[in-house]
Amino acid sequence: MEKFKSINWGFIIAIIFWCAITLIRVFYHSPWYDESHAWTIAKELNLIELFQFMRTEGHTFLWYLVLMPFAKNDFMYPHSMLLLNWFFCLVAIVILWLKAPFNNWIKFLISFSFPFLGLYPVIARCYSIGIMFLFILIAIDNIKLRHPNWYATLLILLANTSLMGTIPATVLGVRFACEMVKNKQKILVPFSIAIFGAVLIILQLFGCVEEGLSIYENKQTIDFVDNIKTVLMQSTAYFEAITIVIALIASIVFYVKNRIVPKFFIFSMLLMAGLFCVYFGRLWHLLFILVYFICSCWLLFDRSDLKYKNLINFALIIVLIPWLIYSPIGKDNNTIWNNLKNLMAKDILLDKNLTNSTVIIFRQFDTVIQPYLEKSNITLVNYCSNELLNHNTMSFYNSKNCSRDFKLDSQLIVLSNEVFDKWYEDEKLYLFTHNKVKLVGEDIKALNLNYNFVLYKDYGLNYLWKVEKIK
Repeated sequence: MEKFKSINWGFIIAIIFWCAITLIRVFYHSPWYDESHAWTIAKELNLIELFQFMRTEGHTFLWYLVLMPFAKNDFMYPHSMLLLNWFFCLVAIVILWLKAPFNNWIKFLISFSFPFLGLYPVIARCYSIGIMFLFILIAIDNIKLRHPNWYATLLILLANTSLMGTIPATVLGVRFACEMVKNKQKILVPFSIAIFGAVLIILQLFGCVEEGLSIYENKQTIDFVDNIKTVLMQSTAYFEAITIVIALIASIVFYVKNRIVPKFFIFSMLLMAGLFCVYFGRLWHLLFILVYFICSCWLLFDRSDLKYKNLINFALIIVLIPWLIYSPIGKDNNTIWNNLKNLMAKDILLDKNLTNSTVIIFRQFDTVIQPYLEKSNITLVNYCSNELLNHNTMSFYNSKNCSRDFKLDSQLIVLSNEVFDKWYEDEKLYLFTHNKVKLVGEDIKALNLNYNFVLYKDYGLNYLWKVEKIK
C-alpha cells in the first residue's frame, strides 16, 4: 500500500495524456520542406559529403546522421522520421518529470505548453534531440565532476544537434572547464574531448554565412517585418508581452534576494542575440529562450539554500500560461502545420496519366513531394538548375532561371525553351507550381515559347500544368 501511495500519479497521468495527444498529431502531420529536406540530405549523401554540406545548411550533423539508416533504406517515410523525433522529445519530457526540481504543476505546464505539445514533438527537425541532450546534461549537472569524460561527450552531442544546441553546450562547457580547474581535477581527457567537439563544429560551419546565408543578402528585413506583423495579429500577443514583463520582475527580485546571477541564462541569451545579428530566428528558434529559462531555473533549484522560491515558480507559471493556449496562425500554420503535400503526392502517384512522366518543380517548398515519389516511375526535375531534383536546392534562390521573391515567398521564374526542350518527350511533361505562378494569357504568349501550358489539376495552393508543344 505504501508503494502504491509513493507512485507519482501526476507523472504517469501526464505522460499518458502527452503521448496520446502528441502521437495523434504526429500521425496526422505531413512534413513540410525543412523536414523532408533533411530526409533527402540523409538519403543522398555519405558522411563526408554530409559534413561538407552542413556549411550550406547552417546546421550541425547529428540529426542527419541519425536519419541516415532510415532514409538510405527508404524505411517508412515519413513515419519513421516523425516517430524518431517524437521519441527524443518523449525522453526529454520523462527526464523533466523524473529529475527536474519543480512541482507537478510546473512540470504539467511545461509538458502541455505549445513548444512541447505542438512544436518540437510533432515537427521532425533537429531540435527535439537537442532538448533531450540538454535536459540530460542539466539533470546530471551535480555529478558531472564524477564523470567528466561522459559529460564532455554529452556536450559534444548537444553541440552537434543544431546551433540552438551549440549555444547552451558552449555555456555549459565553459562552466564545466572552470569547475574542473577550480577543483584541480585531471583535465587532459575531458578537455581533449571538448576540443575535438569544437573542431567538429568549426569544420562543419566555417564559411556558412558566406555560402549558405548569403542567399538572403539584405532581405531579412522583409522577413522580420512580416514576422512582427504576424505576431501582432495574434490575439494572445499582448497577453504574452504582459506575462513576460511580470515574470521578469519576479525573477529579478528572486535573483537579488538570493544574490544570484543566472549565468547560464544570461550567457545563452547573449550568444543567441549574436546569432540573430546574422540570421533572424523563426518561432522554433525563439522558443529556445523559454527552454533556456527552464534550464536556468532547473540549475538554480538544485541549490538547497534558496529563499523566495515561490517568486521563480510564479515567474515560470506566468510565462508558461500563454503557451497553453497558443495556436500558430498565418503563413506558418498553412505551410507547416496544415501542409497537404502528402495528399498531393498521393494523388500524383495514383494518377495513371502521370505514369512514366516528368514533373518539373519550380519552387523550393514544393520539393516536399520528392520523398513520396522516390520509388515511383515519375522523374522529378529542378526547373531552376535544369537538372534532376536532388538534395541541393540552392538554385531555387539564385540561378539562371530563378530568383527568390521574398515578398511573395515564391520564385520569380524566367521561362525558357531550353528547359522544356531538354525534358519534353512523348507528351509526358508536367509542371508543379505555386498557385501564384500564372502560365496563361498574353504575357506568356509574348515570351515566344514553343510550348503551351494547360492546367491539369488545381490543388489549391499548387497547380499541376501539362506542357504541350506547339506544332
